[in-house]
Amino acid sequence: MNSGRASTDASVAVASTCAFAMIANQVAGKAVRDALFLTNFDVTALPGMVVVSSLLTIGGVLAASRILATRGPGLVVPIAFGLSAAVTISIWSFVDRAPKAAAIALYLHVALFGAVLISWFWSLVTERFDPRT
Repeated sequence: MNSGRASTDASVAVASTCAFAMIANQVAGKAVRDALFLTNFDVTALPGMVVVSSLLTIGGVLAASRILATRGPGLVVPIAFGLSAAVTISIWSFVDRAPKAAAIALYLHVALFGAVLISWFWSLVTERFDPRT
């Protein structure tokens, strides 16, 4: 067996597993985000939160695109995933003391980082794999 082929097969398996985990995390994150938000706020507050998170996401994606273009996915993506994890942990550290603030923070975090991280992950994958092979 060609060792280059085995290495590529292993890389594809790892990338596929990461993609599955990332999408599962995104789905679960949105479910928790919505449950936490609707537990702490009336449903009538949801449209305003959607507007705010959408505007934040538009600005975030524009900034993220610039960062990715200047630094490259190989450097930026692992740092961004680590930062997202740190933010998530920090939000959960104050969910009992300030549930409304945590609900807003989690809502905005999932909206912004979810869109950016999934896009950046695929940028990293396309940088790593040659589509002709």
